[in-house]
Amino acid sequence: MSMQHIERELKRAGEGNLAQIVAVVRKEFQARGHGKDIPLPGTQIEVATMVQPEVLGEPLRFTDEERKALVDDGAVLYLPTGETIKAQQSAKRPFWYITDGYKESGRNRVTEFPSRPIEVAIYPDPERFFVPDTSSKTTDQQIALVEQDAHALREKLGLPNIGEVLPEASEATEVLFKHFDATGVRILGQDYMKDGYWSYIRTNTPTNKEGSDVADVGDWHADHGLSVPVWYRGSGSVHIRAARWVVPTGTR
Repeated sequence: MSMQHIERELKRAGEGNLAQIVAVVRKEFQARGHGKDIPLPGTQIEVATMVQPEVLGEPLRFTDEERKALVDDGAVLYLPTGETIKAQQSAKRPFWYITDGYKESGRNRVTEFPSRPIEVAIYPDPERFFVPDTSSKTTDQQIALVEQDAHALREKLGLPNIGEVLPEASEATEVLFKHFDATGVRILGQDYMKDGYWSYIRTNTPTNKEGSDVADVGDWHADHGLSVPVWYRGSGSVHIRAARWVVPTGTR
């Protein structure tokens, strides 16, 4: 399948139809002999596997129009560079606790899978960083609320090709560290507490082969760094919310 064919199929799928876009990219991935299905941002499968940079090619970025509209709305933008949590540890990034992961393709699913080269917009204001009403919800309930929030944001900004996803753990940590480098602000620090509880982001990173447990990122105390614990995807917690994690989607 040529890139021209992929482009035609994506246009035929229609702007913003992520499910069909995923199907097109998955077909191309399998045609190149890789065999396994892999999800793009926001897709949920029983055992998630990582989209590798060599599959996506060039980083997926917002257009100039999208970038301006998001920044004017209070967002800040970052481009993950393929870091792993293991590399962040080696670079002496502040971590307190990191859950165990399982081995997939010889690598630890939590610590050795890289962030994806997809530009991210976040809203650092503690009142806007999280999608509303996503605490004490299951992962699937949070995903539904994230989709509703993304629809409202598209309508508000007039940007049909943006969406919101649950990030991978390595993406969440890389973006949070980038924001701290740029501003000195610890997102998920004390200012992001809810009802007296430290906050966590729900991620799309499975911590077991069954995919029933997923990693969370948060609890960033000044004296001990970020935590990456685990929580059952089928239950909620007042601590764990879905971040407003905005990414480009659709045809570019």
